[in-house]
Amino acid sequence: MFTENAETFIKSRLLEYRAELESVLNGGNISQYNYCECTADDGERYDRNEKTD
Repeated sequence: MFTENAETFIKSRLLEYRAELESVLNGGNISQYNYCECTADDGERYDRNEKTD
């Protein structure tokens, strides 16, 4: 049962991001996935590419 749930979850994620995955796999721009360390005004380090809501 766990395997079926995991497989369903993975398939749903792949379908959700299909166009993005195809673009990256076909030589698209992957810079948004590269870690880019930055330092905030308070000195805390973070990944500039990390999405925040």
